[in-house]
This record gives sequence, C-alpha cells and structure tokens, in this order.
Amino acid sequence: MLVLIIVLALLCLGGSGTILSLSASGGGNYNENIIISATVRADSKINNSNFYFEVRAADGTVVDTHTHDLPRLEDGDTYTYSWSSNNGSYPNQGNYTVYLCWSNGSGQNCA
Repeated sequence: MLVLIIVLALLCLGGSGTILSLSASGGGNYNENIIISATVRADSKINNSNFYFEVRAADGTVVDTHTHDLPRLEDGDTYTYSWSSNNGSYPNQGNYTVYLCWSNGSGQNCA
C-alpha cells in the first residue's frame, strides 16, 4: 500500500502563535508507520494549549486522530512534537491528508 501524505495546517489559537511546520514521512508500504511532526512558535505567552491531529482519506473519512498537551510557552518559544500513525488500518491505497489544530485549553476549537 503506497500512502502519499498531503499536509495542511489549521491554526485556531486564542493566544498568539504560528505553526512553523507540519510534515509527514514514511508509510510508503503497507503496515508502516508514518511520522508526523509539527513545530510551532509562541508569538505571545500561551499558558495552556493542545494539538489535535487528524489523518483523513480522500473522501474525508477520518482514519486516525491524536491529541497532545503542550507545555506553557513564553513569547518566542518554539515547540516541536512528533507522533506516528500506522497505515495498516487505512482503508485504501492513495492520498491522505494530515490536519493540525492548535487550540487553547483542552478542547479542539478548530472548525
């Protein structure tokens, strides 16, 4: 199973921050891990925030999700986080999209 990842990022953060990068690598064969990495920068102090990732099939079906709480970030701090998604449970060979929502608090506040 060949999996090509198209990467998109959504920023829905009440504080001020910037998603610097979102990338995916690996997963060229069936039942392999895809490493998904994101780097963000706080443009002001952010006390409480989280990442919410989705991997979606071409038809919009969500095939994997992941959440992660970030530490407190001061103005100018950067933070990098990686996780892996195994493509063995993906329904079809083809293109998948990774979405990232960076939200304040513990909710996923991105539409």
